[in-house]
Amino acid sequence: MELDSPQAHKGMVRKLIYTKIDGLDVLISASADRTIKLWEPKKQKNKCFQTIIGHNGSVLDMVYIERVQLLVTSSTDKTMRIWRIDKAR
Repeated sequence: MELDSPQAHKGMVRKLIYTKIDGLDVLISASADRTIKLWEPKKQKNKCFQTIIGHNGSVLDMVYIERVQLLVTSSTDKTMRIWRIDKAR
């Protein structure tokens, strides 16, 4: 699967998570471009339907906690952020 589209990251992808959110298959990508993107990998052209912006440095790592629908990210800006991902659309 290629994530090469106008919605693609502008920097190196550092982490990928494949999960289900509200019954939807979702690929979550974290990048050196300071963003996190949510993709629908089963749709044609792998559509990015959400971009999360908030870190001031490269996103280094992330974990999705499915039970409580939280995404925890860490960055070179020396912060950790917690994002509520309760609606995939």
